Amino acid sequence: IYTFTSMVRVYNARFLKYLNLKSGTYDINPEIIFKAIILRARVLEIPGHLDWSFQKAAGPGRVSSMRIIRGIFAGLMTGFIFRPYMFFMLIGLGFFAMALYLIGWITAHTFAIYPDIQPDPEMFNSIFSQAVAEAFRQRPHTFAVGGISLLVALQFLAVSFLSLQNKRYFDELFHISTSIRKHQEEL
Repeated sequence: IYTFTSMVRVYNARFLKYLNLKSGTYDINPEIIFKAIILRARVLEIPGHLDWSFQKAAGPGRVSSMRIIRGIFAGLMTGFIFRPYMFFMLIGLGFFAMALYLIGWITAHTFAIYPDIQPDPEMFNSIFSQAVAEAFRQRPHTFAVGGISLLVALQFLAVSFLSLQNKRYFDELFHISTSIRKHQEEL
């Protein structure tokens, strides 16, 4: 876990030149950390101690000019840009958990009804299918919501795996391009 501010971090200037940074605002700190991790750079944080006691004696107190909401939003957006698969995976896992719960409920309810079903001579001789039909008759919305939840979960999980693959390609291309750029400048 790294801090998002740069006040306790030291950077090697030569290394920063190779990062090809895009941001010029608060977002630059997570971008540096992310790209440094891609390049397997060593990230060191030096503990810092802030002492505001001298300001208390001087006046009314410290007023922060930092925009907290904007900083949180920027951090979330940076996290989404650098790790979009987490967003899709969390939603997909939520829908998958709901679908598993509903499918489990359908299964438990079907087996609870199963002993009470009498075979119908006009139907195919399957007491289990009659139990499923009775469970569907009692709660048809559970089948619909469970099925739709399962489909939505599978779609979100598929998108998360595709975005993870896309991220890995980006990481590899960034690493290769940075290595080529470094090699060209050394020549």
